[in-house]
Formats: sequence, C-alpha cells, structure tokens
Amino acid sequence: MLDVVVGISGWRYPPWRGTFYPPGLPQRRELEYASQRLSSIEVNGSFYSLQRPESYAQWATQTPDGFVFAVKGPRFVTHLKKLAGVDVAVANFFASGVLALGAKLGPVLWQLPPNLGFDAARLDAFLALLPRTQAEAEALIARGEVQFVVTFPEDFERRLERGERPVALVEADATDPVATGNAISALNRINRTALARDLTGPLADLAPREPPFELRVHTRYNPEGASEYNIVPGLTGTILTMTLLIMTAIAMTKERERGTLEGLLSTPARPIEVMLGKIAPFVVIGAVQICVILGAGRLIFGVPMLGNFAALGLILILFIATNLAIGFTFSTLASSQLQAMQMAFFFFLPSMLLSGFLFPFRGMPGWAQAIGEIFPLTHYLRAVRGILLKGNGFAEIWPNLWPLAVILTVAGMIAIRRYRQTLD
Repeated sequence: MLDVVVGISGWRYPPWRGTFYPPGLPQRRELEYASQRLSSIEVNGSFYSLQRPESYAQWATQTPDGFVFAVKGPRFVTHLKKLAGVDVAVANFFASGVLALGAKLGPVLWQLPPNLGFDAARLDAFLALLPRTQAEAEALIARGEVQFVVTFPEDFERRLERGERPVALVEADATDPVATGNAISALNRINRTALARDLTGPLADLAPREPPFELRVHTRYNPEGASEYNIVPGLTGTILTMTLLIMTAIAMTKERERGTLEGLLSTPARPIEVMLGKIAPFVVIGAVQICVILGAGRLIFGVPMLGNFAALGLILILFIATNLAIGFTFSTLASSQLQAMQMAFFFFLPSMLLSGFLFPFRGMPGWAQAIGEIFPLTHYLRAVRGILLKGNGFAEIWPNLWPLAVILTVAGMIAIRRYRQTLD
C-alpha cells in the first residue's frame, strides 16, 4: 500500500512564531512541535551548505517514529557545477552525516536550475557517480574521494528476514580522526533505528530484541585514531609553505632594497636563469626540513610510511617548486621586504585554514572547499597522507599531482613575466 506523507520545506520561519508555533515556544523545539503535526519536513539548509553529522542525529532524536525527512542536495552540485565534475562534491554530501537520520531518511531532492537544459549524457554521468562494485569503492576511498564505504552482503535481506542478524560493513578513512569520529559515533546507533518502520508484520519479532543486523565499522589506515598520524604529514606541508614562501618572497625585494638588483640586470642572465638561481638553495633547505620532520615522525611518533617513496619524492619536489614559484612571484610584485612578507602571510593563513590541516575538509561549506582547491597545500596533504598512511602510488596521487603542476606553471609564468630586464 502506498504511503503518503505531507510536510513543509524547512521549519524555521519567524512569521510563523505566535501563529503556527505557540507563543513562547523555544526555537530549539520548533522541529519537535512541527514534526508532531506533519509527517515530513524537507531539510533545506543542506542546499546551501553541508550540515554536520551531529545535527542530523539530533534532528532524528527530536522527531517521532515514522517521521520522514527529505534532504535537499547541495546547490554547489546542481547550480554552480550543473551536475558536471561533481564526483567529489556528491561524495562529500553523503559523507556529511545524512545517513545519521537512519530510518527517518526519505528521498534526496536534487533541485536543478531552471536554465539547465536536458542533457541525457550529463544526467547519466551524474546518476552513475555512486560506486557499483567493491573495487570501485576501494579506489574511491584510497584516492580520498569518499570518507566511508558501506557494503551489504548479497544475501543481506534474506538473512534479515530469517532473523540471522546479517553483518553490514562500514569502512572509514581514518587518516583524519577528527573528520570521522562524530560520524562513527552516529553510525553505531543506526542498526537500532534504520529498520524501525520496516520491522512490521512477520518481522515484528525482530524489533524489540537486539538490533536486527550487526554493524561493523572498520577504521582503516589509522585504526587507533592516533592524531599524530594525521598531524605529522600535515606539518611537513605547513612548515614548507611558511618558510619557503617567506624566504623566496623577500629574495628579489632584498636585492632591490640593497641596490644590488642593477648588478643582476646588467648580467646576460635571462629571467628564468635568475629565478632558478634564486630558488635552487631553498630546494635544498626544503629537502632538509622534510627529512628532519619525517625522520622525527617515524622515530619518535611511529608514523607509518607505507607507500611508494618515488611517488613521495615526486610530490615533495613538485610542492616545494610550487611554493618557491609563488614566493618568487610575490617578490616581483612587492616593493619592500615588509610588503613581500605581508603578501606571503596573506597567502599562508587561508592556505592553512582551508586545506584540511586544521579542520576536516569535508566539514567545510562548499564555497570554502572551492577556495581550498586553489591552494597547493590542499593537494599536497591529500597526496602525502595517502602515500604514508594508505600505501598509495602514482595512480592514486595523480588527481592531486596535476593541480600542483598547473599551479606551478601559472606561478612560474607570472614570475618570469613580471621580472624586468630594466629597473622601473
């Protein structure tokens, strides 16, 4: 028999207070009140930004049994990206805690913009984003494109009907324990609530006893949740970014302030040669810093180093060169050492905040993630954590290699173009 639910989109409307909502009702209880008079509500906030797992879990506890939430997909996927190239964004949406609603999770609404014409190929590509096989799921979690992989055995439904408590497996990418901790806590309750509406009739006997199925959570790559496994690889990137940017940014401005730039300009050296000569010593300094940090992480904190060392060397060289090229660009734009340092810090601070080093990348709003993709540190962190903790090779880090190469090329071209053979 078809179930019909009637509801509203969102529940926080100031004009409704004192009319639909009784006078004096606390705002925190408006969802509870509305859910007792309607059978469904659409979560509209997920359209504008990713919500938190604890928010979904709290909404589930505030509503009665049998209540249905409709969750709207993010506008970053539908309106900004227009369903194209959204594999990471869709994975981030489903990893943001939607499943914490359990049995109360109903449809997911994808509201398309009115100016988006029908494109069968684009729709097919969008609908095909969810992994279909275990191998695809393994590849997604290894590349860091998804935070969780849920696997149900083929006979799950049949064993459930027999009361055999089948096992559902949840694999979590625990390279960042902060990003997975709250979601795992919410998942540990899902086997008690996910099938509450379905355990009726001949399955009613399963409801009052222990959970009808067993949920096993495997925290992969960092089962102990050791924070140093996440912090030490991140420190290599933040320290390199800070030191190399500042040192390179003041390289040319120091020459200009001391009056020695004229000597450089009078030499037959071309701009690319001057640039390479200025940044070459810093490459050695960066390599020494990396050896010290990784050596200390391995010897003192026991950070694993499982991946391909050739891939690690490649990403390190590319990351160091990218930061040096950006720093050199700043030095050609600044008129003094103080100005160059300010430009370097202006680049470094948002790079540290939006790269996923301090805060879980998938927990940030969509616009912040889009900005974070611009910074080299974001791609470096994904790649180096994958190499050290997951054992990734060249194929897995390629999605983060080519953005670094593009940033390096653009920054290098700007630096060379800005370099003048004559003084202004």
